[in-house]
Amino acid sequence: MPIVPLIMNDWKSNLDIFACPITKEKLVSLDVEEVKAINEKVSLGLLKNQSGHPIKRQMKNILKAHKSSLYFPIFDNIPYLSEEESFTI
Repeated sequence: MPIVPLIMNDWKSNLDIFACPITKEKLVSLDVEEVKAINEKVSLGLLKNQSGHPIKRQMKNILKAHKSSLYFPIFDNIPYLSEEESFTI
């Protein structure tokens, strides 16, 4: 299945309509310190997405499924809400 990003000019204003595509949970945006800690792991090459590919790009924002441990990257202001692009810590 091809990965198609959800393109939104202002994803934050639409956060209330987003849901985890896997668990259907509400998604929440991580705070700056949480994103910074995850990006440190990216810099060290410690994170892989669910497809098994290393995450190499720094993220300015990250969405997390509210109750589970699934995270979804946001690159260039585009949330990637697919199982293949999701990751766990």
